[in-house]
Amino acid sequence: MSVRTLELTSNLPLPTMMLGALGSIALAYALIWIYTLLTVRSRPVLEGKKILVLIAHPDDEAMFFAPTMLGITNPSSRNDVRVLCLSTGNSAGLGKTRARELEKSCQAIGVQPGKIESLDHPALQDSMSITWDPTVVSQQIQKYLSTEKTEVDVILTFDTRGISSHPNHKSCLMGAKSYASSTNKRAARKDTPISLYTLTTTSFFRKYAGIFDSPFTLFDANFALGRQMKHYKAELRKRGIDTRDERARGVLVYMNSPLQLIKSQRAMRKHESQMVWFRWGWIFLSRYMVLNDLRRVSPVDMDD
Repeated sequence: MSVRTLELTSNLPLPTMMLGALGSIALAYALIWIYTLLTVRSRPVLEGKKILVLIAHPDDEAMFFAPTMLGITNPSSRNDVRVLCLSTGNSAGLGKTRARELEKSCQAIGVQPGKIESLDHPALQDSMSITWDPTVVSQQIQKYLSTEKTEVDVILTFDTRGISSHPNHKSCLMGAKSYASSTNKRAARKDTPISLYTLTTTSFFRKYAGIFDSPFTLFDANFALGRQMKHYKAELRKRGIDTRDERARGVLVYMNSPLQLIKSQRAMRKHESQMVWFRWGWIFLSRYMVLNDLRRVSPVDMDD
């Protein structure tokens, strides 16, 4: 840049410089969004599956899983989606209200009425200090599916860190693993085992990076799975599991378009009792409102 150019730039009014900077940020925002949307469309998705979304509290479905929910409930995916919430979130005595809000939110996202259930089990109460018994969680999954007279192909839930380190979130995974493991051992499910996917927890800074987290997510999705496959390849082959199939289905990425983001935010606002000031920050800043990546739990880890 010449001295003359530097002088001209330095003489620009501050508002003009600020507008230029904001314009550059907006352009970067749009380009990253478009690139990620195009990239995600080429990745595998869940289609023609019976899916159970297992969450701990009303609002988890919109606060954390909204991009996934909108993807799997899209009519073109031909999925049968059910939501099982293991508690009513009654820690503040608002359980009945929150259960109603869950139904409104799920329907706004695209889940059919009658396929949304929230439990009020004495051993599965909302608490920041209680880890739920995985056996109880597994039993409640079995009871719910038996009552609905259905089975599932896929379970989606939290990972080992539970996004926010909430013990109830972590308990969802342990219970889901227990249920899937015991079910997959039945002869009738030998050729059609349940697949278990977990929503990836990110660092604090990535959590609030919004769309700007997408390059990191795509990088992680492409390379982290390779490391995992290298670790498990020998054991998978020993069990007769096709490692190519495992790699193809190992990571799912769902991303909202701008219109889907608005729909996700609208679903979150259905939880009126939870819309305190910091929820608004989450709605507008969190990458989980825009982008989800889910890792398939390896059959090697299913029995842990």
